Amino acid sequence: MYGRYGTACQDSLAEAMCELEGGFQTMLFPSGLAACSSALLASVKADDHVLMSDSTYGPVRLAGTRLLARFGVETQFYDPFAGAGIEKLFRANTTAVVVESPGSLTFEAQDIPAICAVARKRGALTLMDNTWATPLYFKPIAHGVDLSVQAATKYIVGHSDAMLGTVTVSGKAVYDRLLETHWLGSRHALGARRCLSLAAGLEDFGGAFEAALGNGGGARGVDRSAAGSGTGASSGLAGGPRACDLEARFFWSVGALQRRAAAEGYAFHALDLRKHGRSLRPHHHPNFCKSLAEYYADISRAIDEIGEPVLLAGHSTGGLLCSLYAHEGERREAVRALWLNSPFFGWRLPEWKMAQLHLAAAWGRFFPFLKDERTLRPDYIESLLDEQWEFDLRLKPPLGFPVYHGWLGAITDAHARVRRGLHVECPVLSMHSDEADIVLDWRDIARWSRTLGERVTVLGFPGAMHDLVLSRPHIREEVFRQLFAWAERTVA
Repeated sequence: MYGRYGTACQDSLAEAMCELEGGFQTMLFPSGLAACSSALLASVKADDHVLMSDSTYGPVRLAGTRLLARFGVETQFYDPFAGAGIEKLFRANTTAVVVESPGSLTFEAQDIPAICAVARKRGALTLMDNTWATPLYFKPIAHGVDLSVQAATKYIVGHSDAMLGTVTVSGKAVYDRLLETHWLGSRHALGARRCLSLAAGLEDFGGAFEAALGNGGGARGVDRSAAGSGTGASSGLAGGPRACDLEARFFWSVGALQRRAAAEGYAFHALDLRKHGRSLRPHHHPNFCKSLAEYYADISRAIDEIGEPVLLAGHSTGGLLCSLYAHEGERREAVRALWLNSPFFGWRLPEWKMAQLHLAAAWGRFFPFLKDERTLRPDYIESLLDEQWEFDLRLKPPLGFPVYHGWLGAITDAHARVRRGLHVECPVLSMHSDEADIVLDWRDIARWSRTLGERVTVLGFPGAMHDLVLSRPHIREEVFRQLFAWAERTVA
């Protein structure tokens, strides 16, 4: 192992990208341009001829016309719509075809299989900048490309804290040429911290791309495939005969709440947070985020789909999230009322353990994927099972998921914001248990709920479970009675 290569973080990231691309091997670079330039240098030698799409990214064009020209390499630009007709431009010394599809700014989509077939017949390598389509929507290697380049800064990182590039190759011979160019020439290196940024972006890669398709922009957005989330929740009810929507994100108790909402005349909508529950994917770090604001776009998109007004609801971590969204979310004006079911406004831990937690949260800002394999409260899951509640143990395992230090930092930051005071303009109903809540301290909920805004109602339910809707029948019925009576007054 050496500082510039060979760390476990670098190797695992390269393997993940290679699997996405369906290639032989992936090499990491500090930027998309570094990846493009290195792939180009690996494909040519002195006095060669290169064919380059006329819609190629500007700095790569300059690499061809200026940098390669120093070594006697001639770069000729071709019409992006040439397809198989590109063969008439080949010369005896043509060794590389550089493709970008869709093209930069003009977005021409090229006939990649046809171009690759000609290049292969004429003994030339094909390089493709696939940043716009990404390997989710087009796999260059499968269509005959020899070197597939990603400016991973865009969709894959997606959160504006790193610049990265990758080159994935089709076979060993091409990889040896790229490796030789790297060792004898550029010596580009990618540190472990940047690898962590890219790894975090990979988890929401699909959501970021879907958001760009829907919004016409590159900002991180809604994971349209999302359907489930576990520990904390935001949740709700919606339109139907009533004039109010209550937008739901994730409740273990979603079935009981949905049935009662329907009986009260509300339509009910549910959306699971990414990396939770049914939206959890094999490559995800379960329940991980570096900021609760990462989920705002999901709620905004849900409100767009449902229509307004909305009665927004959240349980535990979701209660914390919904409070922040009602304070500053993009569609907060559509939130008519906010219901919080045991919102996560503080830790229930002894002082000595709080010191450890704050230290871990501080480390999490630099090393977000450090983790503690021990869940915070495994006994809570056991208590739900003891009460005969049924849920998918694959999505909510009895021993819980590892606790990532980056997540601890996100929660700690959110708690600090609540303590400074929010400005939620809509009415808020915050409910809590008493000492029967083995997850949170009800005193934190009662105290900090009053910092959310000027129209806050706080109600306690002695003997209730942490998720009030999962309490024993007589308590659950009182929770529902108070909730829907308040909702009737609030949204009338």
